[in-house]
Amino acid sequence: KRIHQYKRSILFILYIIYRYNRIRQHPEDGDLLPRTFIIGGKAAKAYYIAKLTIKLINSVADVINND
Repeated sequence: KRIHQYKRSILFILYIIYRYNRIRQHPEDGDLLPRTFIIGGKAAKAYYIAKLTIKLINSVADVINND
């Protein structure tokens, strides 16, 4: 599946960032369950925005995994 601007990949990564920030700010909240997010896709060679989206996804994953 290809990464496109009109699909919800950016909205999904913003949701992941929101959840991560919420856990970091309020670790005592017991209403958050552990989640695993899996994102798959590829970008066309000339589609610069899709490549930036993939870079954003990988950068967010690095921050969360190294915390």
